[in-house]
Amino acid sequence: MSLLIDIVGLIGLSLLSYGSWLAWPPAGFIVCGMLLVLYAIKANAQPKNKR
Repeated sequence: MSLLIDIVGLIGLSLLSYGSWLAWPPAGFIVCGMLLVLYAIKANAQPKNKR
């Protein structure tokens, strides 16, 4: 299930970035970069199981 969520998120990121790029090419890179930074922050903020 986690793999499916990752795939859907990646497709959404790609489509949002591509749509921004169609409006203004540098915006596509800005949007993609910002979404990747937000993903990294979210992934780092999740508590990890320590045994």
